[in-house]
Amino acid sequence: MSKKMILILAISIVGLVAAVVAAYVVFSKGENENLPWQKYRIGNAEINVQIADTIKTRADGLSGREQLADNEGMLFIFPYSGKHGFWMKDMNFNLDIIWIKDDKIIAISENVQKPKTKNWSELDTVYPPEDVNIVLEVNSGFSGANNLKIGDSAELIK
Repeated sequence: MSKKMILILAISIVGLVAAVVAAYVVFSKGENENLPWQKYRIGNAEINVQIADTIKTRADGLSGREQLADNEGMLFIFPYSGKHGFWMKDMNFNLDIIWIKDDKIIAISENVQKPKTKNWSELDTVYPPEDVNIVLEVNSGFSGANNLKIGDSAELIK
């Protein structure tokens, strides 16, 4: 076999593996329901959160979940600050998205609506107004019910 054919074969195998991994990340869901729970304080509220801190858990998020209890949320922790976008793929309920940088609330997107379509190309993406390194998703109405505001502190309770 020529070197050119070996190179083409190797590139094809790498591409196939990458496609399988990407399909797994995008199409598998529901595994985040088994993540452990931790306590989180935001403003004066204390809630239970599941932490999404890997590419896979952040991509899955709350997709496919039927509901959250009033005192539950999902905490997305990123290894760097950025304008991390969130979409509502496979969401079954509306959310408040709380944007956090260095343990302080910098913005709140209230009552982000569940999608009316399953067509990925028609889904909106929600972005923070500035770079963040943490995002908290909670039930719609949580922010108002708990009087959360810009500048409130947010931290894991050890």
